[in-house]
Amino acid sequence: GELVDSILHPEVNSHSGNLHGFIDRILDNSGIAPSDLSSIAYSEGPGSYTGLRIGLSAAKGLAYGLDIPLIGIPTLKLIAWVMLQEVDVAGDFHLVPSIDAGRMEVYIEGFDKRLITFFDAQALIIEPNTFQSFSQVQNITVFLGGSGSTKCARIWNSPVVRDLGELNISAKHMVALGWEGFQSNLYKDLAYSEPKYLKQYRPGKKKSSTG
Repeated sequence: GELVDSILHPEVNSHSGNLHGFIDRILDNSGIAPSDLSSIAYSEGPGSYTGLRIGLSAAKGLAYGLDIPLIGIPTLKLIAWVMLQEVDVAGDFHLVPSIDAGRMEVYIEGFDKRLITFFDAQALIIEPNTFQSFSQVQNITVFLGGSGSTKCARIWNSPVVRDLGELNISAKHMVALGWEGFQSNLYKDLAYSEPKYLKQYRPGKKKSSTG
């Protein structure tokens, strides 16, 4: 249940070229052999289509080759867990993590302070009245967080809403939920598990290297 080591790489969109090398380096630096591993945890989405596919493919390959179980961590729940570490409020409150999905769309989900879902993960287009029903139904402190929180905060204009910002979520934050999943045997099917995109993937045209 404790972080042993981590690598944070500043270059974006570099998963395919660096991930396996980083895994080797982490194991070497920590004196851990692949055969010492008991399970593999991965971020199951939503998020970057390419990043999710590469991450899950690597996790499946390791789990299959080492004959160990696979643990999927919902990305929005992971953000909610990080938000929970930032909150120091007595009484009840809600956590609403979100991920920027481009334009005025976000991936979003609602959790209570026990990290139990009270509205399901969804791809949501933010409009002027998007959060009107939430404000009318409940008078409870709501914390926003994640890369989509600024979009939500601009529209969700309520005295009970507080924006924690992007929070710089990374793989090192997965330790607690990964350990929880391992202890509870919350394993994924190695053959049929797939990323949670929340909306259909639409591949774009390949960009020309010459402009």
